[in-house]
Amino acid sequence: MSVLYKIKSSIDAFTETERNIAEFIFENKQIVLDSNAKELGELTKTSASAWVRFSKKMGYKGLPAFKVELAKEKDSLDEGDIETFLNSSDSLMMLLQKTENMLTQNIKETFALLDYHALEKAIESINEAKTVYLLGVGGSSIVCLDFYHKMTRIHQEIIYDRDLHTLMARVAQLEKGDVVIVISYSGETESVNSIAKVAKKLGAKVVGVTKYNLKSTLSTLSDIRLFVPVEEKEIRLGSITSRNSLLTITDLLYYGIAKKDFNITKDLLVRTRQFIKEVQ
Repeated sequence: MSVLYKIKSSIDAFTETERNIAEFIFENKQIVLDSNAKELGELTKTSASAWVRFSKKMGYKGLPAFKVELAKEKDSLDEGDIETFLNSSDSLMMLLQKTENMLTQNIKETFALLDYHALEKAIESINEAKTVYLLGVGGSSIVCLDFYHKMTRIHQEIIYDRDLHTLMARVAQLEKGDVVIVISYSGETESVNSIAKVAKKLGAKVVGVTKYNLKSTLSTLSDIRLFVPVEEKEIRLGSITSRNSLLTITDLLYYGIAKKDFNITKDLLVRTRQFIKEVQ
């Protein structure tokens, strides 16, 4: 997962000290790599312990581990910054170019933010579960339905319903070890978070797919967290990029599950396709 992108996505939730450290990292990457905690504290008028706490808050064991990952980063996250607002004066060709740039940038950011180990754990948990439940409303329901239809083609026991009351009745029957996948860009959808909390009490493992925010309700609730990029614009183009990020994550889950027993999966997909052709 990209260190710089994690910092960039979390900056609005930082304290003043953390923000000072973050800005120093963006502007002085090499100095950070070449300095120890005491020196960095002096350079930023903070303290050595503040740098250690910052590193741990970003998910690392300490400053050395943080610096190892920082050394792998490119020098800037600002290359190819895309204006995503529609403009009435745009030609159709300009609209095509903007869309291509926006989606390309979004995919790059999604993979930069992806935590390989969290993805691996999620796939293992889904494979081991007797039943998988999907939770998502509004725009997230589109992502849930896409994942649901894919999973039904490979014989995975998966449950989803847009009607939350119907879904709650099914979730009430879950068994310990089952998996509940909650898809919510904001991470603050009260209806699905409430169901997920009860499911967790019943023994389910919660996989949260949400925007990068370590303090969101869904983030703190989840046993496994899969993050998508934070959209900085206040006005989003119909949630196009967030939807694509969420679909990318669920596609990766699907691919990881499908490859476990590839020959069986291949046979099921062929049988499903043949059946659909015959009934059409």
